[in-house]
Amino acid sequence: MNRLLRASAMAAFTLCVSAAAAAAPATRAEWSGAAARQLQRHLTMPKEADGLPGPLSLKLRLTILPDGGIDKIEVAASSGHAAVDRAAAAMVRRAGPLPAFAADMTGDREILMLPLRFEPEAPQENPPAAAAHRYADPARGYGVTVPAPYRILPSGRTAEFDLLVRVGDANGERCTIGFNTARKALTAHPGREAPLSAAARLAADETLEAAQGRELQERRTFESAGAHGVEYVAPAADAALLRYTALLDTPALRVALACTATRAAMPAALADFRRIRDGISLGSPDAP
Repeated sequence: MNRLLRASAMAAFTLCVSAAAAAAPATRAEWSGAAARQLQRHLTMPKEADGLPGPLSLKLRLTILPDGGIDKIEVAASSGHAAVDRAAAAMVRRAGPLPAFAADMTGDREILMLPLRFEPEAPQENPPAAAAHRYADPARGYGVTVPAPYRILPSGRTAEFDLLVRVGDANGERCTIGFNTARKALTAHPGREAPLSAAARLAADETLEAAQGRELQERRTFESAGAHGVEYVAPAADAALLRYTALLDTPALRVALACTATRAAMPAALADFRRIRDGISLGSPDAP
């Protein structure tokens, strides 16, 4: 995903500076402007932010020595993604050394606070027809192809899923399909255990419904792309809606499809939801 980088600074360190500045800063203000421009030239969207939901914001604390050397870079406020924080810090490190201190800067170091903000570009108004109906992970190939009138909405990595594909129609979002590699800790939660299996997720829903005196409806097994799964209907968080869920596991991948419809519309909507389910691709198990 292409993104725009917006960097702003606080207090004495401002990016809104005049384009004209002396080669050797004569004052603290000139030094701040020159340092800002030098950093700005080296800041680009890190590839580690691709596919992450935006906007992402973080703040770096820079300790600068009199000769302009960057002595220390600390994350004062995290973006929530350690890889993005590290990539931003590395870009700032590569931008050094900064200009040497001006004559009126008598300290042995200077602290600069550098807030950064990463924002996604606006989606294309008229995406290609194939792109509107298919989304796949570029490395492993897992994803989904949806039938008309459904289309793919903005999708990508989330805190919960390695890939979350959103599916909608003329009335808005109708389904989400979450994909997780089974033996991989989630990026946003280092050390977290592998995602729950289909059996564990099914058992959790059964327990929740039983606690309220209900049973899962329309429960049945299915087969997709050579893998076995289970599907069922249960009440949604909104009492006016029902939720269709299809869970699918392979040795390398765990998939969860969730679609909602009103109670009256669910019987007819099931056929569409199963067509979306059958459009799920499990990708290549041998991909890196």
